Amino acid sequence: MLRTSLSVRLDADPRSVAVARTTCRAALERLGVTEECTYDIALALAEACTNAVEHSEPVDGVVDPIEVRVDVAGAWCHIEVIDHGTGFDACSVAFELPSAEETSGRGIAIMNEMTDQLVLQSTVGAGTRVLLAKRLALQDWSPLVSEAQQAS
Repeated sequence: MLRTSLSVRLDADPRSVAVARTTCRAALERLGVTEECTYDIALALAEACTNAVEHSEPVDGVVDPIEVRVDVAGAWCHIEVIDHGTGFDACSVAFELPSAEETSGRGIAIMNEMTDQLVLQSTVGAGTRVLLAKRLALQDWSPLVSEAQQAS
């Protein structure tokens, strides 16, 4: 089975979101993932990274980097984004979009809408791990096509 993995540690800086998104998009495009599917994955990844950057907390004046892992195997893309920030009570999170009047709080709902699976693991004061999974839609020429058909 063809498997492609990418793992990066990025500064908890807003500019790192674009690096993660662009790198992921380029890899998916080269593997023959359709434009729409690539867009969905890149958007979900950007939201996860944005949350990681926004909620990172300095420890002794230093902010730990965020960790991003993208794994493509067969017909699936799995993404993991880890931060060592403030954490939160994952049981209290709403997966629906907030009202139009709200100025924030859409990231988790967007991740949930763009992927087939979203798992949030977080501990208050110890950081957050976001797991995303999406079944891939592939171009005919993709090296993943035969593997995706076998996995169906």
